[in-house]
Parts: sequence; structure tokens; C-alpha cells
Amino acid sequence: MSPENLLGVERLVKRFGGFRALDGVSFSLKAGEVLGLVGPNGSGKTTCINTISGLYPPDGGVVRFAGRAIGGLAPHRRARLGINRTFQSPRPFASLTVRQNVALAAAYGRNQGEASADIAPLLAELELDLLAERRAEDLNSAQQKQLDLARALATRPRLLLVDELAAGLNPAELARMADYLAGLAKSGIALVVVEHLLGFLDRLTDRVIVMNAGREIFEGTLAAATRDAEVVRVFLGRDHAG
Repeated sequence: MSPENLLGVERLVKRFGGFRALDGVSFSLKAGEVLGLVGPNGSGKTTCINTISGLYPPDGGVVRFAGRAIGGLAPHRRARLGINRTFQSPRPFASLTVRQNVALAAAYGRNQGEASADIAPLLAELELDLLAERRAEDLNSAQQKQLDLARALATRPRLLLVDELAAGLNPAELARMADYLAGLAKSGIALVVVEHLLGFLDRLTDRVIVMNAGREIFEGTLAAATRDAEVVRVFLGRDHAG
């Protein structure tokens, strides 16, 4: 792994019984880069970020963060190193308020040597300030996704793993979210974004990896991916060919 890479994924394998959800995936990511993971359902995208974040232990290969192998670290220890993530289905503390959810993440998810983040600007940036005293269980789907992102960002990550954050957002919300994530990248945060919405990815990513059956079949720009015959066959569908 190059010293300038923040994340290095080397020949990563994850098995569930006899099924290889990840079958030797490799890629790297620099600070401030945005990488999209795309592919059909079951191709291994979410498994990949689950393994990077520590939710699943790898069955082979290496995950390196800032030059350190982190395969044996629990998720909370990775969060304190600077890795955090959102989920397809947000997992807030339902009975706590928005403010309490974010404050807990800021207090316990950050590196213990760092000062606690000021959560007020974060709530305002994500349009949660007017909902700060509302319980998480009372939020709609889009608001819960914003809360999930706020909780991750409250830990001051250097690497943010984003799992289908755009699903269910309307076009205006999609545009705002893409611009917001792009701003995070400009601040130096590296992002891995799992997403099906190609327009959203086109606004955001520097490059994409297309996955199928746990393997990468393409790496490059999204525009180049849409012209690749194998990508068209596996991911976009035969109707896009020719």
C-alpha cells in the first residue's frame, strides 16, 4: 500500500458458509477521494463496507487504515481510529432525542485524545436543528438518514462509509446530499459510497468499482463504466447494450 493511501483493501475475502460474498476484492483510497461501489444486489457491496467497518471479520486478505492492519479491531475501536459509517436502515437510539443521539456519538465514538465536537453546527448543516428535541423514532425515513449521517460525522471520521444514503430521498434532497458529501471530501474526508442511483454517484464520485459475485469487474470513472461491455451486461442490463 502506498504511504499516501488512507485505506488499503487487499484480496479481501468474506464467506458465509460455502458462499463467498467477497472473493479477493482489492482497492485503495486517499484522503479526500470519493469511491463508489456499484453492482447488482448480492454483488458484495454492503458486505465490503461491513467488513471494513468491523461489523464482519474478514476470512482472508487485509484491511489497512493509515498503514495499520485493522482486521481484528472491533467497530468501536475503528471509530476511534477515524472510521465510521451509515446504514441502509438507520439504527438510532429510538427513544432518545436527535440531540442526545448525536451527543452520545460525539462523546463515545471519537478518539479519546480529541476534543468533543460541537454538535450544534452539525445539526444545522443537516437540517436537524429544528428537530433536535424530537425523539428519533418520530422522524421520517429521510430525517432518520440525516440523523444517521450526523451521528457518524460527530465522531470526526477520516474515512466515511456510506450505505445507500440516497434511497428514498426526493430529487432536491438528493442534490443537497450529493453536494454535502462532496463538501466533506473537499475537507479531506475519504468516502466509500454504496449506491444504486447513478445520477447521485455521477455528482459525487472520483471513480467507481463495479462488483459482481464478490469480485471487481471494473474500476474507473462512472462515465467509462457505462461504456464497458461487461458492466453493461452485468449491471446495467442488456437493454443498454448496443
